[in-house]
Amino acid sequence: MPRPQLPDSIKRLIADQFPGADARLAAQSDLAPDGSYGEQWLVLAGERVLVSSADGAAARVLVDVPLAEISEVEIESLVGGAALRAVVNGRKVDLVAFTNALGDRFGRVRMQLDAAVKGKPIPEPEEKLKHCETCGLVLGEDTRVCPRCSRRGATLRRLLGYARPYRGRLILTGALMLSGTAFGLLPPYLTKLLLDKVLAPRSPADKAFAAEHGLALLGWLVLALGVSSILSTALQVWRNRITGWLGGRVSFDIRATLYEKLQWLSMRYYDRHPAGAIISRLTQDSGGVQDLLAFGLPFLVTNLITIVGVSAMIFVTNWRLAALAIVPAVAISMLTRRLWEKMRSAFHAFWYRWGRYHSLVNDALNRVKVIKAFSQQPTELARYGVRNTDLMNASVYAEQTWGTIFPVLWLLIGSGSLLVWYFGGVMSMRGTLTVGDLMMFLGYLGMLYGPLNFLTNVVQWVSRALTAADRIFEVLDAEFESEETKGDVVPDRIKGEVEFRNVVFGYEKHRPVLKDISFRAEPGHMLGLVGKSGVGKTTVINLICRFYDADEGEVLVDGVDLRNLSLREYRSRLGAVLQEPFLFAGTVAENIAYGKPTASLEEIMAAAKLANAHDFIVNKPDGYDEQVGEHGNRLSAGEKQRVCIARAILHNPAILILDEATANVDLETEEQIQEAIARLVEGRTTFAIAHRLSTLRNADSLLVLEDGKVVEFGTHEDLEAKKGVYHGLLDLHRKTSTITAVEG
Repeated sequence: MPRPQLPDSIKRLIADQFPGADARLAAQSDLAPDGSYGEQWLVLAGERVLVSSADGAAARVLVDVPLAEISEVEIESLVGGAALRAVVNGRKVDLVAFTNALGDRFGRVRMQLDAAVKGKPIPEPEEKLKHCETCGLVLGEDTRVCPRCSRRGATLRRLLGYARPYRGRLILTGALMLSGTAFGLLPPYLTKLLLDKVLAPRSPADKAFAAEHGLALLGWLVLALGVSSILSTALQVWRNRITGWLGGRVSFDIRATLYEKLQWLSMRYYDRHPAGAIISRLTQDSGGVQDLLAFGLPFLVTNLITIVGVSAMIFVTNWRLAALAIVPAVAISMLTRRLWEKMRSAFHAFWYRWGRYHSLVNDALNRVKVIKAFSQQPTELARYGVRNTDLMNASVYAEQTWGTIFPVLWLLIGSGSLLVWYFGGVMSMRGTLTVGDLMMFLGYLGMLYGPLNFLTNVVQWVSRALTAADRIFEVLDAEFESEETKGDVVPDRIKGEVEFRNVVFGYEKHRPVLKDISFRAEPGHMLGLVGKSGVGKTTVINLICRFYDADEGEVLVDGVDLRNLSLREYRSRLGAVLQEPFLFAGTVAENIAYGKPTASLEEIMAAAKLANAHDFIVNKPDGYDEQVGEHGNRLSAGEKQRVCIARAILHNPAILILDEATANVDLETEEQIQEAIARLVEGRTTFAIAHRLSTLRNADSLLVLEDGKVVEFGTHEDLEAKKGVYHGLLDLHRKTSTITAVEG
């Protein structure tokens, strides 16, 4: 295989520490050891597995494991990513972590490394890696977004584009921000007038005016203070209500657009993205965007306006004191930014370890029966203790760092006011600065430090929110073909003739599941798919349903390439009864009518009777209005399956899919289901998979698959007489049935 394109620093490291070792495999991750976005390289150098970081001209080995000591290579799911790990002499060693964007790629890396562990040739990588043009960070297969250096300005502009339909409210919000800030700047100035004109006048004229009109002026100034505070608060409340509405509305629009896109993305997208990661886009990421729009950006703009207004006022009051107060504040703000980098690293490390902890607990709880069966509680407790201690150490470090830095920052930022008190007090005693000016200055200074401190933190906060927006736009910009645009031929009717011509398909293109498959199903006939697990039966069904398109060859329906048919129209003529009957939360009637929402109750009941479901439905307390519960958990497996059959009957499909429709029910229920299915398949082209071969005896023809190829095709009688693969499967089934009957 070609030599990997490693950074020069890592090449020098391997040449210096492992002379003569050739880099047979290399993979770049997008996470640093502390869990932040960064770069690590996994390298198979000769007979050693190395993990190295590359910092400019320097590189260092983080993990060094002899290949001969590795017995297994696996991937462990984490929160927002995963980790490649190796089992070394019975213990698990973390090699390198990566985000979900690289999940599919590191799945292939695991296969390549596993092949090397077993002494087999290392498979060639399927595609060339994509890297960020700016920083060189490896990118996910279906994204152009670099999480480390994506253009925040472009993301923000695109995000604000969703607010364009509400530009009137945006303009009103801007006006409220300006007017609210203006009223907020009045109290320190009014305080100056109170001191210099009423309470502590210095000049003879001011003293005379205060003696004559001081009481009235005091009342007016206090009233002005009260009015300005009320107006400032009222404008702030008004602004907050508008921005809250805007944030919620824009977030609603983004979630709706995102959910619509997810509905139409192809199955390949879902194969390559964990469900949890997709759900987090709709929940956590959209929530982050809403917080940014409703609170973050308005608060940022308000603080910027306040900083500009306050800075202008203090420089007009006394530019020397202003310089004395602002220069240290700016310097401290720069220091604060450095300290926040340290905090960011600490919390990244914490969340990385939290992901590993969550993964271990989830894994243990899902296999608790296995743990108990093999009495491995002590082993699991030891594993848990290691992860829990690791998490505790990271948590303590992050919280102690925060608890140390935050109070010190406030002390440093507030130290500027001490300088103003001293030098301003000297000026006041010398008569160059009035007491009112000093108090006004200190009032404005107090208004300045809060926004300055906010700005030191806002960079990271806004960055996280915009990263969440990037992840949402990543889905919206997914390069996978959308189902919504597939095919434009709208058939008048579908007879149900289905033909596969030299079809080759693999969920991963470098690993075909179906290999040059060809067969033809006549309209209205039933075709049974037979073979051991993993030979491609369900894959054939997936292609007929057009969840995927063939990599090579054609799938034809009524002589038309399935890729040219309108997918929505085609699917409307397709029905399925699957091994795992899925019902939606709602009533029995709503579930039966799912494929035909306009169906009348009489039509629903007629379908239920044909499916042998009517009797058990009417015996429920609420009959057809009975709630089935989440995933139909208030019904038995047989009841759920008959509801699904009723749904298919009401849908009246031209092509019917039966995938292990009686696998999880008892014999009595199976008899009822078989009777219902017999009514359902009449006059329809039916493709059936069944683990009990006896249920396929009535099929018009049988397609026998082995290793992704068609090895036999014909009727049950012809294939049994042939004494081939089908006959062997039938013998095995008979023996299994005999053993089951004896044991029963």
